Amino acid sequence: MKILEESIKARLENLIAAGEQAFELLLEQVKKPIDEDLADDKARNAMKAKKECFMDAKEILSEVNILKINLKEERRRVKKTQMLHLKVLMRKSSQRKKISNKCLIKISYLCKL
Repeated sequence: MKILEESIKARLENLIAAGEQAFELLLEQVKKPIDEDLADDKARNAMKAKKECFMDAKEILSEVNILKINLKEERRRVKKTQMLHLKVLMRKSSQRKKISNKCLIKISYLCKL
């Protein structure tokens, strides 16, 4: 289950990176000036294409930000859950006055995160 979650997180990070690259490419197209020597119909088509690039870039940027927020919230949730487990382990170990090797391994793993 944890391997699957890590795989999904890695894919989301790859998707975010790809979205950011796509945004940059579209932004470059939007910034390019339209040649003044173009005929009216071609200039109009170029403006429509720029508008389409702008709208696509805006949509991609919005979705990338949503993915980043979701990924950050998931990391916070996981870390909070792990800290709760750590507190429970510490409470149990203090009640027994002895910490088992298994408990020490879990604590060291959680502290690394």
